[in-house]
This record gives sequence, structure tokens and C-alpha cells, in this order.
Amino acid sequence: MAALPLQNVYVLGAGLAVAGIVGAPKPRKGGGKPMNAFDSAEFVAAVQTHLGLSAREVWSLTMIKFQRDGCQVSGSR
Repeated sequence: MAALPLQNVYVLGAGLAVAGIVGAPKPRKGGGKPMNAFDSAEFVAAVQTHLGLSAREVWSLTMIKFQRDGCQVSGSR
């Protein structure tokens, strides 16, 4: 297996980090406005309430996992 050039490693890592934090983009209907700020604690509290997960479980989720498995996670309890 050949090693990737450092520039490719950086681009790949940056893409993975953004996907884990932001999630997979989905087209919005109705012309929604972009957020000016993101309060992670408020988001975690909302996910805890909605899915019935502990704070530790919520903080360990990536946005991709939340988007993909969010509804299934709550059924596992």
C-alpha cells in the first residue's frame, strides 16, 4: 500500500472532521436561513430530551451517526 502525500492526508482529514461535526448536507425547502451561531450544550440537551440518551452518549455521537441512526438509537434502550 502506497503512502498518501501529506497534502492529500490533510484534505482527507479536514473532510472527515467537517463531516463528523456538521454531518451530511441535505437540501432545505422553503429557503431556510443559515445559522449565525451554534450552541453545542443546547444541541446536546435537545438530543438528550428527544432521544432519551445520557449526556455521555450524546457527546460521543458524530453528526453523521446522529443523522443516520438517530431514531434507531432511541429504540435500543
